[in-house]
Amino acid sequence: METGDIVLTPGGCWHGHGHEGTEQAFWFDCLDIPLVHLLEPMSVEEHPEGWESDVIEEVDSSMRFSWQETKLMLQKRAAEPGLTDADLFGTTIELQAPSMPTIGIKVHEISKNWTGKAYRHNASSILVALSGSGQTSISNQTYNWNQGDVMAVPMGNRVMHATNEGAVLVELTDEKLMRYCGFYKLEIFD
Repeated sequence: METGDIVLTPGGCWHGHGHEGTEQAFWFDCLDIPLVHLLEPMSVEEHPEGWESDVIEEVDSSMRFSWQETKLMLQKRAAEPGLTDADLFGTTIELQAPSMPTIGIKVHEISKNWTGKAYRHNASSILVALSGSGQTSISNQTYNWNQGDVMAVPMGNRVMHATNEGAVLVELTDEKLMRYCGFYKLEIFD
């Protein structure tokens, strides 16, 4: 995995975490543990060898969204006419991850000195700042954020984003699940 990559580790798949470099590494894990605990299928199984010994690197794995590919998708999306998500988050793409049916993955690229419209929706989100800086207002509280910061946005709160410099936010959300169940609703404020 390289800087900016998004790597999937769906349930039932062997995986491990490690860092072999000398510079500081930062990664963020997003799990649907509250849902899994509620439904009660939680299980963990250690790899028989402890740490898999015959690891094969797959650069073009369906479990990895490289930052280079994501940047190209954002550029292509920004060039499309009638960009409908620009009022809330700038340019947005949704990464398709069928192996992760309860977690939606969106990447938002937001220009410098941008202020979005306030909104409220029936989904919970976690926002990870890959780059840039800005402010996010959740209900009546404003949070300043920079690269590497993480924000939790609980369902049903009024939210608004603004930037100081160009930014990229990754959003991990249960919106997909809420839409599937017929519970999703979005309200945009002028």
